[in-house]
Amino acid sequence: MRKTALCSAVLGSLSVTACVETASEPDVSTEAQEITIVPAGTSCSALGYGAQEFRIDYPVDGQYAIDAANSLLFRYYDETETIFFYTQSTLRINAVMVTAAGQSAVWDTNGSNGWPSLGLYLNGVAQQPESVSFCFDYELFLNPNAYAHYGQSQGWSLAKSSTTNNLLLSLAQTYVAEYSVTVTPRTATPQSLFIEGPVFVNNRAPQAATFTAVTVKVGELDATVTCPGTAPYTVPAFTTMTCEFHVDVPDTSDRLVYVDVVGKTSTQLVGRSVETASFADHTTSTHLFDRCVRVYDDHVAGEFLGTVCAADGAKTFTYSAPVGPFAACGPFEVENTAWIEGIDSGNGDSATYAIAGDVPCTLGCTLTPGYWKTHSTFGPAPYDSVWASLPGGLGAETPFFLSGTTYYRVLWTPTQGNAYYTLARAYIAAELNKLDGADTRAISSALTQAKAILQAYGPADPALGKKTLTRTQALAAASTLDDYNNGRIGPGHCDE
Repeated sequence: MRKTALCSAVLGSLSVTACVETASEPDVSTEAQEITIVPAGTSCSALGYGAQEFRIDYPVDGQYAIDAANSLLFRYYDETETIFFYTQSTLRINAVMVTAAGQSAVWDTNGSNGWPSLGLYLNGVAQQPESVSFCFDYELFLNPNAYAHYGQSQGWSLAKSSTTNNLLLSLAQTYVAEYSVTVTPRTATPQSLFIEGPVFVNNRAPQAATFTAVTVKVGELDATVTCPGTAPYTVPAFTTMTCEFHVDVPDTSDRLVYVDVVGKTSTQLVGRSVETASFADHTTSTHLFDRCVRVYDDHVAGEFLGTVCAADGAKTFTYSAPVGPFAACGPFEVENTAWIEGIDSGNGDSATYAIAGDVPCTLGCTLTPGYWKTHSTFGPAPYDSVWASLPGGLGAETPFFLSGTTYYRVLWTPTQGNAYYTLARAYIAAELNKLDGADTRAISSALTQAKAILQAYGPADPALGKKTLTRTQALAAASTLDDYNNGRIGPGHCDE
């Protein structure tokens, strides 16, 4: 091993020379250190090198535990012409004191974690060290990792549509409209330059460290810092707390990153690691904001439709929503709004679709038997309160003439060529349309004749059999009422 002796004469009456023997050992500095000679027993704190001192008596090669988490590697050599050694530590050491023959040679190591080989000569004779002491302070060590980013914002477009418009509805009618909301990713645009990353708060002491905040400055800019939990923050002994910082910057200039703690109540010192944030660094990346958006609509239960990400491409949501019922006649317009929110920024866009229509005030409009049979209290479609206007207040359960059953069950009975049920279905729809306010002047004669037949005959009456006059009259009346219910005559058909 190649060695070079660096010696320093000591002033005063002491005839002592202290030397630094530098050796080509890996990961250890070989620069000469400042050397002072002091009486044996002088403490680290008395020399101003820290409040803590770790001493090894008659050292030998090996790993020495400073405390429960920190240690020191002591490497010791005894060769024919000289004695020298070097160390490495998990703590930053301010000074090393080598004691022999009543004197201590002190090397100022300037807060390093490793030292050059140190040799001690007294009166030109290499000395076997009786003890080696290491001076240090427990520190709360602050270390930022700063990463520069080019920010981009994902572009999005939103479109809302419906196949429905210009509705014609009756009073108390509910129309179920179909809507579509389409969300499409567009070109990303530059948004910002920013620097962010973790801040490691490493407590290397055997006592907990407590403080109220971590601050980060990037150049002259104050960063936003987020730490786990709530203030005041406590970092237990020998553990690390990781905070995150973020700051937008106006340009790509290099900036120094400074970290500090506020309101520290523990006794250990604060060790700061200053880092340079650079857009020229290989870790610089482009960050895409709002690559996903949340989609909402005010006509959907809970208002939330789902989430769309740029990787998914365009996505369309479809759903149904009721229009009506309306308590008064006249024109109407129902607006429906959808919107998106960026998953990072919360920014977004909105789109509105309006369905216009009218509830006629004079002549009304008509609905088919198919509408009325599905809009009673039995569903499955929304209830139309016109059913409650039938005489007796029983609604769909009202007995129907000589059928032996109710209005509701007659509507759901297949006609299968039976003239009675053909007429009955058309009559029930026409009667409910009349109760709903639809003008019946175009069917007054057919409505009167149908009622007379239904009051006189039941479903199995031979008078409604094939080739009878009554059957012919019943089918003719049913045809007129069917034209009315479907809007081919009379005030016109409501949208269903």
